[in-house]
Amino acid sequence: ELCTNLIHQYYHLQQWLNRTGQDISKMKRIIELGAGYGAMALILHRLGFAGSYTIIDLPEMTTLQEYFLGQTSPGVMDVFWSKAPPNPKISCDLLIACHSLSEIPEDEREGMMSQVEAKEYLFASFCKFDEVDNEAWFKRFAEKNSNCNWNIYLHPFQENSFYQVGITNG
Repeated sequence: ELCTNLIHQYYHLQQWLNRTGQDISKMKRIIELGAGYGAMALILHRLGFAGSYTIIDLPEMTTLQEYFLGQTSPGVMDVFWSKAPPNPKISCDLLIACHSLSEIPEDEREGMMSQVEAKEYLFASFCKFDEVDNEAWFKRFAEKNSNCNWNIYLHPFQENSFYQVGITNG
């Protein structure tokens, strides 16, 4: 099961890589919202990312992430936060949220996203979750962040899911 999830996380990342052509090893900071047990951090580290990796998640999840990454890749992450980043805004080269953002209430999303500024985005989302129209929310997010070119498309293998990849213009 661990291997299956690593493959799934790599597939998410490959969606971003295929559309942006970016080099992970040149990035200085990546932020991930809701990281499961930390598989994406492990994959990025193994692909050459050596910058600062920050996970924003619930306290009980950060305990799991610290354990898993401590066993597989000591030193991968430098910071853990619970719920939301501190003020002022933090910036990053890439913001990743694979289904996590689509699972929290819209008002919490707005608060969290108002504190993070990214050059690039990788979102995997459920189209609908708990009666929330995530497609509409992510479309509004893209419209508010018109400094990015957005590529939004259905997940080819996962029903009720889509990807949204953003890269800053210029």
